[in-house]
Amino acid sequence: MVLFILVQTLSYDYFIESFLSKDTNQFYLTDHTGIVWRITKTLVRSRKGMHYIIGGGWNKYSKLRHLKEGSGVKIGAPNKGKNEFLFVTV
Repeated sequence: MVLFILVQTLSYDYFIESFLSKDTNQFYLTDHTGIVWRITKTLVRSRKGMHYIIGGGWNKYSKLRHLKEGSGVKIGAPNKGKNEFLFVTV
């Protein structure tokens, strides 16, 4: 799945609803080099709908990978269900 993201937001959609637990405010991303990043998330409701503001290691990851607003990243999960670990590649 390719997600087009703002550097610090993640859309609340089927993928996120199906693969991330609502019971925790963090998850982990493993990038293509094997580095694990602890990501924090806060659900926000606005006129545009629901999305997560993401932080924690995401800020460092996005700087290291030179992500800018509108950058496309691919995020995957090992299986359907509530995962604590996801995979990301640019």
